[in-house]
Amino acid sequence: MASIHVTVPIVFWGRQPPSHEITCICVTDEDKGIATGSKSGQICIWDLYRSTKDIVLRPRLLLFGSHGSILSLAFVQNWSGDRDRIVSVCDKGVISLWDGKDGTCLKTNSSLVGRHSGIKCLAQDKTKE
Repeated sequence: MASIHVTVPIVFWGRQPPSHEITCICVTDEDKGIATGSKSGQICIWDLYRSTKDIVLRPRLLLFGSHGSILSLAFVQNWSGDRDRIVSVCDKGVISLWDGKDGTCLKTNSSLVGRHSGIKCLAQDKTKE
């Protein structure tokens, strides 16, 4: 039987997340969270809290494993209807699906490399069926 090796990065930070140059941002439909993509390929998931006076952003996860600079992000539904998945596309043409709860990269698709002139954004059809 072949053994499978999985590397799961664990990131700790203090009051501030590591600095990164933000290249894109997306907000959940419910305005409870934000995801930011960076030039270095990291994705940061932020919890959004509204108080009576302020809007507070708290970093929750830092995702590693992208193949290049993040160009676009979108929150998408999983099979149960929760919006806890994130789709990213990087400047190398790789599309990745991430678990927004634990930061795991669930799937990547690099078969589009060389077959497009550059993906610039992601969109989701929000019409009700």
